[in-house]
Amino acid sequence: MRDKVQIAQNSVQSQNWQVVYFHVCHTFNESDVAKAIEYMMLDFLLSANRHMHFAEDMKDPRRYVFLNDSLINRIEMSKEPVCHYPRVSISSILNCS
Repeated sequence: MRDKVQIAQNSVQSQNWQVVYFHVCHTFNESDVAKAIEYMMLDFLLSANRHMHFAEDMKDPRRYVFLNDSLINRIEMSKEPVCHYPRVSISSILNCS
């Protein structure tokens, strides 16, 4: 019985976080600046994927779990000419203030 209560509590907590996350994301995504940054990020990820092929990792669960923010670091450290535009885009997003 205790496990069922624990699962139910985790489920309720998860739903609460999902509601909070939705409200925060919805509020943030309403701004034009946020949409511009989102499009820039999508653009540089698509561009970097042509060389790094990290989108293929999404199909393999064992490799999918390692897709995280370190992907941006991998793009920044890449010396490939193909990744020049993604590196410039990342630095312009991270350095704007």
